[in-house]
Amino acid sequence: MNTTDTTTLIDRVKATLERIDKSCPLDEVMDLCPDVTWNQLFLAIDDLSRTGDVLVTMEADRTYWIQVRRPKVNTTS
Repeated sequence: MNTTDTTTLIDRVKATLERIDKSCPLDEVMDLCPDVTWNQLFLAIDDLSRTGDVLVTMEADRTYWIQVRRPKVNTTS
């Protein structure tokens, strides 16, 4: 996979998460992107987490939850 393909994949996963606009388990994200392999999804989530675009948390039962982070809107003028 080249850099362009990787960037497209990451953008696609981010757009999917933005569209559902809720925290969801990693397995559900996998179901939302059926043509993406587990390795590709992990790569995308890892990148999005490192850039602060998603928040990844782990529950006590070891379920990973993914939530897209929205930019904060500055309401002061």
